[in-house]
Amino acid sequence: MRVLLTGAFGNVGLTTLNALLDAGHHVRCFDVQSPLNVKTKASFVKQACDEKLSRCEIVWGDLRTASLQALTNGVDAVIHLAAVIPPTSETNQKLAHHVNVEATDGLLRATEATSPHARFIFTSSVGVYGYQQRDAAPKTSADPINPVNAYGRQKVQAEELVKSSKLRWLIVRLGVCFDSKFALQASLATMKMQLAIHPDARLEQIHPKDVALALTNAMSADGVDNKVLLLAGGPACRTTSGDLLRMVFDVIGLKVPHAIFGKEPFYGEWMDTSESQSLLTYQRHSLAETVRELGDKLRIVKWLLFPLRPIAPLVLTRIFRPS
Repeated sequence: MRVLLTGAFGNVGLTTLNALLDAGHHVRCFDVQSPLNVKTKASFVKQACDEKLSRCEIVWGDLRTASLQALTNGVDAVIHLAAVIPPTSETNQKLAHHVNVEATDGLLRATEATSPHARFIFTSSVGVYGYQQRDAAPKTSADPINPVNAYGRQKVQAEELVKSSKLRWLIVRLGVCFDSKFALQASLATMKMQLAIHPDARLEQIHPKDVALALTNAMSADGVDNKVLLLAGGPACRTTSGDLLRMVFDVIGLKVPHAIFGKEPFYGEWMDTSESQSLLTYQRHSLAETVRELGDKLRIVKWLLFPLRPIAPLVLTRIFRPS
């Protein structure tokens, strides 16, 4: 099958690209030509075999200005991953709305015009539920939504655009997508945002490889048209914000002082993934496996930080303590 993959060189995008190629699909990759994406693309090209590269078309551009009909022409499916995510979605809401809502609408209209029989797969977020941790977990696709930040509101708007299109569509709401690569690339702003959350806030992690497998299987799965499915790792990936951060710091031998945790509510939650797992059969990685993967990549860092352990709690408190 021929598929358009937007956001192809992000963390989830690259993993999905490899999964699609492994499954034998032809992929038109679209992403912004940022320095990081160019570097990621170069690494991908270097590692991929010639046969896979022959089934991969790379197009650089911006969804706000690109010729969208040229992108969607002749495809059997669209996997729309490209998005502006927190914290940027909150600090630059105008840009985020252009990309997350207006560009999604344009991509839908272009697909309707050029490939009306294509399946449109849209990645949304658990953030559409808002602060609902007072309710019984886990969340289902039928539960009411109440987004509390710009990103969540934009995802809700985009979901409504997808549902009102003339295409066959599938909306997947992702849990907390996290692996060793994400942890290693996390910015200081991202760390501060995570630490501001109350440590008891529930969340459900999913490995990017499991997301990629779900999206790849969704290309040809039966019974998924015009559905909203929740994608997360399952019971083995359920935790709290505080415990997740403790696990991450523990792999480098550091203890997280309780004083650095904030009291902000979190828009995540544990999720009922029984339907999505039944239809897409994608849950392969537990949270424990993901943490071990991170530990393997940080063995040298753990050794280098060993002399700093006595002062680490004080340093972490000075950097991250909520104001």
